Amino acid sequence: MRTVLGHGAPSRLMRRLAILATLLLLPVVAGHGAPPERSFESRLLHDCVDDYFGGDDGFGSNRDGYDIHTLDVREAWSSALGDHMVFRIILNGEGQSTITLSLTADGAAKSYTWTGSGTSWTGSFDKVTVIGTNVIQDGDRIALEGAVKNSKLGVSKGDALRDYSVVGSNGGDTHDSVPGDDSPALSSCDDSELYARPDYKLRGPVQYVDASFAERDVQVQAGQEKFVTLDLENILADAAQKVTVKLDGTDVRLHDPRTNDYVTMGSFDLDKRRSGGTAHQTFIHVAVEGAEAGDGTATATITTDLGGRITRTLEYTILAADETPTTTTTPAPTDAPDEESPGLGVLLLAALVAVALVRRQ
Repeated sequence: MRTVLGHGAPSRLMRRLAILATLLLLPVVAGHGAPPERSFESRLLHDCVDDYFGGDDGFGSNRDGYDIHTLDVREAWSSALGDHMVFRIILNGEGQSTITLSLTADGAAKSYTWTGSGTSWTGSFDKVTVIGTNVIQDGDRIALEGAVKNSKLGVSKGDALRDYSVVGSNGGDTHDSVPGDDSPALSSCDDSELYARPDYKLRGPVQYVDASFAERDVQVQAGQEKFVTLDLENILADAAQKVTVKLDGTDVRLHDPRTNDYVTMGSFDLDKRRSGGTAHQTFIHVAVEGAEAGDGTATATITTDLGGRITRTLEYTILAADETPTTTTTPAPTDAPDEESPGLGVLLLAALVAVALVRRQ
């Protein structure tokens, strides 16, 4: 097929070549995707890389702005905010800007903003945090975090976030939008870079740490003491955590065997998951001791410095001094519970053999 160049086509061709030359002269760091989300976060959006370079004419302009790469989210808990969501964007650029996060939370439209430049940002979130280049370690990229209380978002466990977008602007001019490409002529985007998660359903801040009591239905005679272990496990592969355990219950306390101290709250360090996949665990002594007979429930509230929060319960019985603890044995499950037992199978086989012998006679 022959292509006929109309009037002005050479100038457009030269313009495109100039844009391409500008792209090729940019630092290599500008041409790669954003770092992956951390193990306790979920990626909602990943945008085209370098779809904003400071202007729309291929040679830059006086318009400041930021290239926004990703939107991640994590559920967290803190004593200051309670249950909340943390939204995190990775970006690079310069100049004063307002970046708006829009979404629907359980069907209701919500929007929040970051405003600032460089490493100085404020916003309409309950808390704004700036993560510098020394932490991101990806060229000149930084991260902005915005925390919003679940009560302000109007969401709880099981509700969904949808229709999220992030738009950066300055003086009324949009310099980048995610998802989307505000400057297609300058974009080095291919489809593999684009990602948009349809929705995010809340499950609570449970993706940080796991815990379990070694025993259930603990029995101890009045005036006696019994120790039960609480196993703490860091389930993160990329972050160590400081874990705080708070015990609620009339007859239970944490016990430190090194000092023989009894407390209702303690902190413990958990290393990140090892390269082989093994989680870092620590075992805590929980002392059960009561003066009067009766049933009780102990609740362990486990929180982490990264925002995790879970609870575990222990049922216990304080027996009378002359009462002996009972031992209950739970049968081990079989691999095939609906099949006959091996003993019965042998008997049936013997019966069949006997019948065959009788018929031969």
